[in-house]
Amino acid sequence: MKIRVIEYGKVKLSPVFKRRVKNLIGLILQREQHFFSEINVIFTTDNRIRRINRTFLGKNRPTDVISFNLDEVGEIYISVDTARKRAKDYGFDAEYEMARYCVHGLLHIIGYDHKDKSKAILMGKKEEEYLALWERS
Repeated sequence: MKIRVIEYGKVKLSPVFKRRVKNLIGLILQREQHFFSEINVIFTTDNRIRRINRTFLGKNRPTDVISFNLDEVGEIYISVDTARKRAKDYGFDAEYEMARYCVHGLLHIIGYDHKDKSKAILMGKKEEEYLALWERS
């Protein structure tokens, strides 16, 4: 399986962060026993994610993360601008916030959702479980 971390637009990430993201994605997929031939994690700007949100979801606003399951390929788009703003508001590190979005987007493309209370609780538990791995890496 190929896991790619892509910087799109005026986004620049540290090599250490990109390696940690790849490791986390691989570990989650292994634990969830889910396979993709390729996972692309695209870190981009609010403007780019707004266009994706408008084009594919009909919402003309930026968002934190959008993910797509394209059969053998998974794509996760993350707004670095939104992550930085929210991290500052919540008192988190921006890289931790982006890792949260990675986990959230990945869980969506492997089948988790938060459409009702019980599913939201399960997905929230999974997010926390996998974010604990991020903190230890």
